Amino acid sequence: MAQTTIEIDFNDRTMAGLTTRQKWIVAAHEWGHAYGLGHVSMSCAGRPSVMEQGGSKFGCPGTPPWADDVAAVDDIY
Repeated sequence: MAQTTIEIDFNDRTMAGLTTRQKWIVAAHEWGHAYGLGHVSMSCAGRPSVMEQGGSKFGCPGTPPWADDVAAVDDIY
């Protein structure tokens, strides 16, 4: 039987120090994992991806998901 429920838990201490935009990016990153995406090495100067690990994606312009993230989900589904 296929999994129909995914639970995402956030660390309250980590999230408390983030801006609303940064929290959105963290949530989008975790949703990416729920869709089956893994971590990638990208940069804001090249093609930003919410699936980049760490906080450097917080400096990328715009609101995720970015084009690379959408393309990755499209490839899976």
